[in-house]
Amino acid sequence: MQVEKLKRDFVEVSPGRFEEINVLSRGTRKGGPVWIPGECKTRHKKRDVDSFLKKIQRLEHLFPGEKIFVAATHQTSPQVRAYLEEKGIKLYFSCQFKIPVSSVSCIFDVARNDSEACKEIADMRPGCICRLYRASGKLCAWSE
Repeated sequence: MQVEKLKRDFVEVSPGRFEEINVLSRGTRKGGPVWIPGECKTRHKKRDVDSFLKKIQRLEHLFPGEKIFVAATHQTSPQVRAYLEEKGIKLYFSCQFKIPVSSVSCIFDVARNDSEACKEIADMRPGCICRLYRASGKLCAWSE
């Protein structure tokens, strides 16, 4: 299977009306199209999974062919892990992803778990990574 780079994107659902999809890629397998839509949350909850599934159901006509659903998270409960599996959504944890250091232009370290500060940094400085640290000094998350 060949797959394009995963990205966050918007899809046009009607003229001039767009809807965001956290993870989106397409590829081919055995000559047919494959779509990879997904959802990213710091901590997935069951309602997030249900909301994602409703969105995909609404937008299904935009993604003809095979679909591989994915979820990316920093952490989630065993119940939600089981629910994702039951719904056929592949789960990935942020710690499983390697940071592409060659594409990083700068790194900001935030001394407390302040995701809003990281979002502001990411919006202002494309190509930067923000690392969040717990009070104990342990790295707890990063964002690109």
